[in-house]
Amino acid sequence: MSVKTRSHFCVALINSLGQQLQEDFREIFAQQVFDWLGETPPPLLLKCHYNSDRDIIDSYYTNPNITIDDISNGLPLIYTGQVSQYLDTMRVWISNNRHFLIVGQHGSAKTLMLQTLVNERTDSSMVILHCTAHLSPNCVITKLFENCIQVNTHKGKVLKPKRVT
Repeated sequence: MSVKTRSHFCVALINSLGQQLQEDFREIFAQQVFDWLGETPPPLLLKCHYNSDRDIIDSYYTNPNITIDDISNGLPLIYTGQVSQYLDTMRVWISNNRHFLIVGQHGSAKTLMLQTLVNERTDSSMVILHCTAHLSPNCVITKLFENCIQVNTHKGKVLKPKRVT
C-alpha cells in the first residue's frame, strides 16, 4: 500500500499498529494519532477508512435504507459497516496474494464475504471445505485434486484451478 497523504497515513497507522493493542486501548491510540497529525477524527474512531476519491477520512456505516431488492441481485450479503470494513481488509490481503484464515461463529457470513471477493476477480475461484472433527488430510487433498490440476513450474509442482469462473 502506498500512502500519499497525511489523512491516509493516519488511517493506515490506526488500522495497522492500532490492531496490535488491546481492545481497551485502541480508541485512545486512535484519538492520539488524530491529535498528533492534526486530523479531524470521524465520529467512529475505529470504523474509519481513507476515501481516496475525496481525499478524506470516512466512517464505515450501515445504509438504513437498504431493501430486499438491493440484495436479491447477487449474494445475500448485507453490507453493514462492519462487513464493509472486513471486505476492505480481506481485499488488500487477496490483492497482495497473502494467505489468511477466516475464523468466526456459525452464520457470521464468512463464506459470503469471501465469495463476494472472489466474484470480484476474474483470476480466482473458490473451493469450500467445511471443517469438522472428522476432516482428515486425505479429505483436503482429495478436494484439492477434484478442483485443481497439477502443473510443473520453475518453482516445482503447483495446483491450479481447473476452471476460473
